[in-house]
Amino acid sequence: MAAQRGLRAACLTACSNDIGDPQLVPDNVLAAGVDRMVRVALEAIVTLAARELQG
Repeated sequence: MAAQRGLRAACLTACSNDIGDPQLVPDNVLAAGVDRMVRVALEAIVTLAARELQG
């Protein structure tokens, strides 16, 4: 959809437990995973924006 409008898009997915496993990961593990995911997304955005500005 983004490409049809001349835009770029991305998606990140997080998984908090295995399929069929009724036990969820501890809150601190999930929070650390979300933190890492956000950092990766922000680094990607900054890198792509810098490339756009350079040419």
